[in-house]
Amino acid sequence: MTKSCRSSKTAEKRTGGGISSPPLKMATFALDVTPPVGAAMAFSVNKGTASPIFIRGILLDDGETRSVLISCDFIYIWGQAWHTWRERIAGAASTSKERVFLHCVHQHDSMRIVAHEDMEAPGFLRADLSYGETTLERLAATVRNAATGTWESITRLMTAERRMERLASNRRLIGKDGKWFATRFSMCDDPELRALPVGTIDPLLRTVAFGDEAGRILAAIHFYATHPMTAYHRERVSADVPGAALAYAEERIGAETFQMYFTGCSGNVTLGKYFLDDKEESLRVMGQRLGEGMISNVARLEERPLAASPLERRVLSSRLILTNRRGIGSRTQSASLRGTLRNGAGSPSIASAWAIMSTSFPSHRRLSSNINSTRRRSSRSISWPAPRMATARIFISPRRGCSKRAAMSPR
Repeated sequence: MTKSCRSSKTAEKRTGGGISSPPLKMATFALDVTPPVGAAMAFSVNKGTASPIFIRGILLDDGETRSVLISCDFIYIWGQAWHTWRERIAGAASTSKERVFLHCVHQHDSMRIVAHEDMEAPGFLRADLSYGETTLERLAATVRNAATGTWESITRLMTAERRMERLASNRRLIGKDGKWFATRFSMCDDPELRALPVGTIDPLLRTVAFGDEAGRILAAIHFYATHPMTAYHRERVSADVPGAALAYAEERIGAETFQMYFTGCSGNVTLGKYFLDDKEESLRVMGQRLGEGMISNVARLEERPLAASPLERRVLSSRLILTNRRGIGSRTQSASLRGTLRNGAGSPSIASAWAIMSTSFPSHRRLSSNINSTRRRSSRSISWPAPRMATARIFISPRRGCSKRAAMSPR
């Protein structure tokens, strides 16, 4: 099923030529990609649908350049698959793959997308390649329809943010001696761990919205940094907390406003402190909390200047440094890991890197990394196999003007 959030009132049809273009236009889509019963999800075989999962997207066009923002209710799109998907989406949208932003929300009771059968990892079921291929074909067709269909004129840019309470908290708990002593996972059932302080998080839910001359809010994009789960390992596909939050907000704001969600940098952040023991109740409460934040932001949007210049693309490139700390494993293993990672994105050797990480660091608590941010174009990227690296830590250097509170690990 494909949902559309476009009105014909101020919309214009993009054709081969002859019709003047406004400074900025947008088109939206939402594709239902809920897998069937029996499909191999990330950790279990799907036995039913707890909630449908979607791929949502926005196309932005300023008359000179076109960009695509996509958010998928998948645990991840890994390695070469990420490059392949961007290339296919770019072709369908008549743009370049560098202008395709492809994001996974990271729900755990969902699908994992890989390009090859050898891109496997300990702890996961073997990925369903046919599901990925079929879904990509459907997505390309959906993007193509959006690109050749009805576009909305954007005349207003708006933003809002709200400090969220009783949602995110640190996963990796550090004692007074500066050492790790416990992990507060997304469904933490230990009252003592739940009673400990929130820790270092980015508490803000941020919203960027587009509007038209008639005063309508055409689209709202929400960003919040936490692992997105409070009810998983249920053997039923689920969009978990973000899905519940979007459904809650959409019901109250209305379908006229297209909404989508992006998970912020949150490897060391979960909802575990506020888990309610009962998964279903926890999902209802957490979804409502996040959904109320979305509603609040949409109600308090502040207008920002809408630049007349073409859409600008900026890339944050990072330098990953693996450091040898006590317990990380032998120097031979560390050197082997570095050598494996140097082989590049999409290489079959990435599977070997995963094996090294999973077997050399069985506690998943001893790999530390550091990122220094730069502002330059990246010609190459590695799809870091972060979901299993539960406590690998990434810090954005404050010397570069980045906020410490927004710097979390890559899971």
